[in-house]
Amino acid sequence: MPPLCNTLVLGITGSVAAAEAPALIRHLRRELARDVFVILSRTARKFVVPRVVALHSGHPVLSDIFDEAETMKVPHVELARRADLLLVAPATAHVLAKCAHGLCDDLLTTTIVACRAPVVFAPNMNDAMWASPVVKRNVAMLRELGHHIIEPTWGFEVADGSPSFGAMPPFDNLVKTLGDLLSRVRRAEKAG
Repeated sequence: MPPLCNTLVLGITGSVAAAEAPALIRHLRRELARDVFVILSRTARKFVVPRVVALHSGHPVLSDIFDEAETMKVPHVELARRADLLLVAPATAHVLAKCAHGLCDDLLTTTIVACRAPVVFAPNMNDAMWASPVVKRNVAMLRELGHHIIEPTWGFEVADGSPSFGAMPPFDNLVKTLGDLLSRVRRAEKAG
């Protein structure tokens, strides 16, 4: 079966769930996208090794630290133009706030603002942060801007292993939600 999208841009931010990026990339490439280009935030690099991510994506990793093979003249413009879908997973409270307020101070947020394809955030944080009025306001603002939020689910606190609501959904659920979104976008394009 052909992939639902040719190019998926994956933004990985500095959450402990970033450590699962190689498995997520494999899942996305197998189930959804022909090509996955990855932007690592500065803090994501503390949880995942760029070379490992590049091996799984098949492309050099992009970030604000240009120590990888740079093949794009203006990465945020080129990636935004190529993208059929831009996914931020995991999405921290920090990146949700920056994007809700249009702050473009790194490659990921600049690419998001330049992107005309659907932008999807898959938050990952502890339950106190997810329940925070500030995070709720920023999520509402992102939805008003036309972005999509994949609601978190139950997981476990890194600090003490206790159950907590705020984890990214399992990869199968994530991919199914993205596939449904891409199908709706295609139907709307055909109808319009």
